[in-house]
Amino acid sequence: MNILRLGNSSYYTKDFIRDEKYALEQFSGVSYFNNSKVPPGELTLITNTHVDDLTPYLANLKLLIHPNSGFDNLIKLKDQLKEIPVILGNPLRAQAVTEYTLSCLFHFYCPIKNYQKWPLSRTFNRPLLSEQKALIIGEGHIGSKVVMALQSIGVKVTVIDPYTGKPFKSKEQKDFYDILIIACDLNEDSYDLINDNYFETLKDGFILINAARAEIIKESSLIKNINRSQKIFLDVFREEPFSPNHLHSQNINRTPHIAGVYQNLLDQMIKFEVQVFQDFLNQNKDQFLTKYEELTLSHYLKVRGLK
Repeated sequence: MNILRLGNSSYYTKDFIRDEKYALEQFSGVSYFNNSKVPPGELTLITNTHVDDLTPYLANLKLLIHPNSGFDNLIKLKDQLKEIPVILGNPLRAQAVTEYTLSCLFHFYCPIKNYQKWPLSRTFNRPLLSEQKALIIGEGHIGSKVVMALQSIGVKVTVIDPYTGKPFKSKEQKDFYDILIIACDLNEDSYDLINDNYFETLKDGFILINAARAEIIKESSLIKNINRSQKIFLDVFREEPFSPNHLHSQNINRTPHIAGVYQNLLDQMIKFEVQVFQDFLNQNKDQFLTKYEELTLSHYLKVRGLK
């Protein structure tokens, strides 16, 4: 069995490929290749976020591991991959993106000042999160964690996810929200999903957080409503890297697509790949697919009616 990595990311360290190669070549008869020509024999692919046509690899392809998550990038290849087990790395990033989202909220609602001396008047003028109403789009690996965390501290949460039977109906909307959090994937239904209708349900002075996909928000609607916001946190952009002037505003906090990046990510990624590959080698197909069912592309497509 040969393993071929397709694509690298700018946050990979200089030692990452070396460490990945060493970890995966521990298995007998396995050779690891990085961005090379298609090696002969049975093949496992490890793919980066953006995946193009896989036709050159299909003849001998037995397994595809997509540890960078971003599984919506594989939708366009679903016909090519319908007979191939595709394992997605959702658990690697779900906690990090959840914490990024919560950090945005606490950064805005509860900044902590370092006092150099004891003040005459002890005030801490801040709105409590428990007094806020949040609208969360998406209830998958990330959205469900965000919902649980916010509800635990008293935030009044409304969830919209058509795949779990919670659609958005603007004409029936009774509440107006303080916070809008995007936590869904990008597909034909969610492209430009957050349009003027959604912004009409937000209070003046709203907070918006998008660490999912830039294309989910209709950019003309976002621009129109920037000045109605108190703060918009954006980690994703239609063109990356973003230009210095793109969506530059005192109301917008921009980060360079780092919500899912954390200190031990690369170590965790290698451990995940090794575990998946080991199970694939040592288990029969039914056992393997049962263990990883909720992390397969086929499961994702089935849940969303895209299969």
